[in-house]
Amino acid sequence: MRRGASFVFAAALSVPVAATAGPWAREPGEIFLSYSVSASSDRAALNAAFAGGTLDTESYHSIYGEIGLGRRLTFGADIGRGDGSSLDQLFLRYTLSAPNDAIQFAVDGGVARRDTGAGDPRMMVRAGVAIGRGFGPEATEWVPLFRPEGGWMSLDASVLIDPETEDTIWQAEATLGVNLSDRFAGMFQLKAEEYPGDDMIVTASPSVLWRFAGETSLQVGGRFGLSNSDEIGLRIGLWREF
Repeated sequence: MRRGASFVFAAALSVPVAATAGPWAREPGEIFLSYSVSASSDRAALNAAFAGGTLDTESYHSIYGEIGLGRRLTFGADIGRGDGSSLDQLFLRYTLSAPNDAIQFAVDGGVARRDTGAGDPRMMVRAGVAIGRGFGPEATEWVPLFRPEGGWMSLDASVLIDPETEDTIWQAEATLGVNLSDRFAGMFQLKAEEYPGDDMIVTASPSVLWRFAGETSLQVGGRFGLSNSDEIGLRIGLWREF
């Protein structure tokens, strides 16, 4: 393995946040689990609350898990519950890149179950792609005040299709992560989503992760609507690797 490629790959996996998604293959038997909860509202509701009214919020609960199967295969599950709706996904990801490649590329396929509360739940099929790259401290030497210890960047995109109705859900998420120390990391995510009958919405989610006990980390962050969304929200989560 080339020394540069080896260092970049290790930097991408040096904190748990780097491996929650993206193209990196997990080692056989390696498990990652996370649980997060978010509460959000829109700007009009926030203004009304500041004027003396009550604040109505929407909550969302998410459980995400991965397990390495070997031969560059990773099995994943993404279970989401909102107010009156749910979206559950199971997928199998295959990493096309060799472990020592600086740029990692993967494809995945699976199934999903969507329940909007109107009618029976619908089964959907999933297809996705992901690309990512880790980088070392030399790439962040220009950052003032502190010296980040490298990080990673990735782009994940997926499509869910209902075979009967041909309803389609498009999702794409870009992530930039920076290792601030061996216990802290900063992350910025930009996500675009388009659901049947709705315009595409774009949201930004900055967050900070703190590895406080072994392989367990706490995530605290926000979520802000940028396009076709006035959402403002907070998110907290726990991540664990085994």
